[in-house]
Amino acid sequence: MLNTRTLSTVILATALIVGCESVPQRSETDDREATRVARTHMQTGEYLPAAQEYLRLAGISQGDAALAYRLDAASAFVLAKRPDAAVQILNGIRGQQLSRNLQIRRNLVRAQLA
Repeated sequence: MLNTRTLSTVILATALIVGCESVPQRSETDDREATRVARTHMQTGEYLPAAQEYLRLAGISQGDAALAYRLDAASAFVLAKRPDAAVQILNGIRGQQLSRNLQIRRNLVRAQLA
């Protein structure tokens, strides 16, 4: 028979394990499917709807993924001849820590604006 202390430890450990839900990770396939609509708009020259879709994706994403979608939106806004919207996005990510890849992408959008 288990003593009270051991039983309490087992119950507590079980409760902790059951209570811990892992955050689902998006697979690369999910990412490709999520961006399919925006990429289709970009390929057909519909830059404003593409920018709006990228902003929607940024709103439901986190971390670097959200920043990448925002940079994609900024690039699409430049192509849609809406540099004001692109600048607003760039200003919104100013001061945030960016990975090297995102720094390069931000610089490319800035170059598009020049």
